[in-house]
Amino acid sequence: MQRRLSADYASQIEDVLKHAINVLSIVGPHVYFPVYSNSLKEIAGFLGHKWSATNASGSQALLWRGRWDESQDERMKDELMQYNMEDCIGLKIVSDFIELVSQHQNTTLSTHPVILHTDQFEKQAKQRGKFQKQTFVLDDFDFINKCSYFDYQQDRMSARKVRRDKEQTPTSDKHVKNVYKNNKVIEVFASRCPACRSKKLSALRPLKRQIIDLKFSGVAVRRWIVLYISKEYRCRKCNHKFIPDGFPKTRTIFGKGLLCWCMYQMVVGGQNMLRIRECLARIFWIKLQVPTIYNFKESLSFHYRSLYNGILKGLLNSNVLYIDETAANLRADTGYIWCVTDGRSVYYFYRNSREGSFLVDMFKGFGGVLVSDFYAAYDAVNCKQQRCLVHLMRDFNEEMQKHPFDNELKLISSKFSEVIRVAVATIDKYWFKKRHLAKHKNIASNFCRWASNCEFDSLPAERLRSRIVKYQDKLFTFLDVDGVSWNNTNAEHFIKPFARYRRTANGIFTVRSISHYLVILSIAKTSEGRGEGFLEFLLRDNEDSFSFRSGRRSSAEGVLKSRSASPSPPV
Repeated sequence: MQRRLSADYASQIEDVLKHAINVLSIVGPHVYFPVYSNSLKEIAGFLGHKWSATNASGSQALLWRGRWDESQDERMKDELMQYNMEDCIGLKIVSDFIELVSQHQNTTLSTHPVILHTDQFEKQAKQRGKFQKQTFVLDDFDFINKCSYFDYQQDRMSARKVRRDKEQTPTSDKHVKNVYKNNKVIEVFASRCPACRSKKLSALRPLKRQIIDLKFSGVAVRRWIVLYISKEYRCRKCNHKFIPDGFPKTRTIFGKGLLCWCMYQMVVGGQNMLRIRECLARIFWIKLQVPTIYNFKESLSFHYRSLYNGILKGLLNSNVLYIDETAANLRADTGYIWCVTDGRSVYYFYRNSREGSFLVDMFKGFGGVLVSDFYAAYDAVNCKQQRCLVHLMRDFNEEMQKHPFDNELKLISSKFSEVIRVAVATIDKYWFKKRHLAKHKNIASNFCRWASNCEFDSLPAERLRSRIVKYQDKLFTFLDVDGVSWNNTNAEHFIKPFARYRRTANGIFTVRSISHYLVILSIAKTSEGRGEGFLEFLLRDNEDSFSFRSGRRSSAEGVLKSRSASPSPPV
């Protein structure tokens, strides 16, 4: 057209080409229309534009042009010009809509009936929500739904095809107690009264207790059943009644090895209660109910409560601490799990919100350095702090991906990367040593001074510059103190075990159950951080047993006699 038209028209066409914009390049990565493709026909049609010809398309326009060349039919020419005009109108509608979207970028888009920002999308339903028990308005729907369960159909419907002799399976045999063969029988006798040390004793009632346990020997684990036999005694001199020391004092019938194995599978193996129960039944032929395993968890939590509190006291005496938090969906609410660590010991605890006013009291008297992200709640803690530079680097990277042509953002990003890069290179060579890192203090100070004195027109660059100025005293603390990391990956590393557990248990937590779990998780990760496996730590505990109920061990002096179990021990 430029070659065929006059110079005036050619200059106008040149100006049009100079200011031309590829609208499709804007639509593709930024605006998502509810259509199957980003063609002009589908997008403009969604926005309400219509073409007069029902078969209008680019290929049809070529046919119209060919027919007009052959016949010079004015009707073909009018259809072709009408199609081109409607294409231009459709493009104008799409361009106006994109301009409307750009004008609403920094405002609320929910007021517009057809525009919604991706940040405002509702979170997807929790995975468990697809499989949880549904509530039905009609009783008939509830009955029909119960009949559709897999277990119901397998156990009730399929069982009708098999003849069963009801007389041979009486209902009284449904709840027969499991009978285990004893591997060992221990007889416990008393020779003296624990109160007056007298030998004048009278035997009262006989006592028996069968303990179901697991025995760990080398690389093998096996079921181990121990039968304890004893008597209750009465001293004829002081009339004191007692049970000999060595006989299980608590009412539990499960041993320490079984409890340790279940808790190890839950915390380290990542299994839920149902899988633990199935493994016990399949591998060791031990049948437990899920509430019993819950009791194991509660028992172990109470047992290690003092050690759990001691972990926090020890952490507050450390030179550096790392802290992070993550969300946890409870049955009826949303809470947050907090993690405090020094790289070896770990302390997990639960809070019902992310509000961090409790941190002031928690870290009162802490004289070390606190490494954290940029959550504003940490600002109130009165101690030296180091903000995670990896979080800041990620924010720089995300903004640069969103605004690749922002020169001011590139400028501040490059200067920030230069400061961190030389410091990280020194850390890789000499570790976190103050005497080697001190040489980078001038570079860091010059960068903070430069950020304080400049001002950007770019909103992303100005937003990041303001954060640097606000936290300039907490960005480079690692250059002044030995052993302080420039990132918060220690806390992020120890928050991952709970995140993995959350995948299968999210939405079924209660405050009580999650509190018990966090006590055990703190003990497990602290033992691993100190170079000892969690199972080995549990098994070497100096306590003889784990009980569901607290009770003081009797001081009665006993004599333990062991003998091999007979093929059919007396009942």
